[in-house]
Amino acid sequence: YIELLSLLYTIFKLVRTKGWLSIEQHIENPHESEVFKQFPEFYADHHATVFLCDYLRIISLGNEDARIIEALLDEEIETITTDEMHPGHAVQNMADGIPALGIVAAVLGVIKTMASISEPPAVLGGMIGAALVGTFLGGWISYGMIAPIANAINGKAETVIMYFKCIKVGLI
Repeated sequence: YIELLSLLYTIFKLVRTKGWLSIEQHIENPHESEVFKQFPEFYADHHATVFLCDYLRIISLGNEDARIIEALLDEEIETITTDEMHPGHAVQNMADGIPALGIVAAVLGVIKTMASISEPPAVLGGMIGAALVGTFLGGWISYGMIAPIANAINGKAETVIMYFKCIKVGLI
């Protein structure tokens, strides 16, 4: 974020001191721009570079109505949010379904145990224990393994989204 804010400061200072035409060469060809090359982490993020340059281009062409620019930015950030959050939601849906598989395993174990109801208590105890392992595994795999992965994916996505929101706030 420090590099992003530094880049925005540099661009806005250039515009303020030399006018919008001074950044035209930078936003039209950011990969050859000395301004963008000063900020290698931002420069390496193709999507953020295109995002910033597109909106700077719109503003430099004379569309300075902040409400219109903000509406466009919000729409694009909403699209980015949907795209970025999709993998995490998919993994979370998988985590939400796994306990049901554990319950199914437990029910099947109980059915097998009931089919062997004439066995001695020691055998039945082992069968009931095996049936409950399915429930335990379903919960453990879901809440102990898959759900934390989904949360990590969503956390990374939220970081990406916040980066674009920082660009938006700077532009507005």
